[in-house]
Amino acid sequence: MRSKNIMSAIRRYGIAVSAMTAIVLGVAHPAPAVDAGVSSAEDVVTRVFNASDPEAFYRGLSPTERAAFDHVMIPVTSTLSVEIEPADAVARNAAANGQSADEVFDALATGCWYGRTRDGAQAAAGNTLYTFWTNIYWCASGSTVTSVRIHEADGETKTIGWRYDGVKSSGA
Repeated sequence: MRSKNIMSAIRRYGIAVSAMTAIVLGVAHPAPAVDAGVSSAEDVVTRVFNASDPEAFYRGLSPTERAAFDHVMIPVTSTLSVEIEPADAVARNAAANGQSADEVFDALATGCWYGRTRDGAQAAAGNTLYTFWTNIYWCASGSTVTSVRIHEADGETKTIGWRYDGVKSSGA
């Protein structure tokens, strides 16, 4: 299973994470200039979210102010890390013989395994918009996953205008 399929595998096993479903990949860009009278992009963001109708207020921003808002609020890069290690003697033996779990929930690796995933997105300004993580323990025999335990599934954001609603369901 490839990294891009990890989240679908995790969701298949009952974990719901609050995250953007579409991330525009790119590179960090220099901060756009803001209109006179506005000291920073963060000021534009604060004005938008303090407005009685933030969506209408955003539509009314000048092109320069909108670019400044987008610079600190729109995801442009995403990071994903995955760590997998054997969790029992059977898995350690399988790994020693060249059989290993390439990705979380890889059922072809016999034994019990521990996996950690961490994902996040940053805006062009370099600020982190959100992060989320999952720590999973699973056992497999042949091509069948025999058990799965979620040790932790959580996330966070500290960026105004973004929120983390927590894990919405679990099970399966």
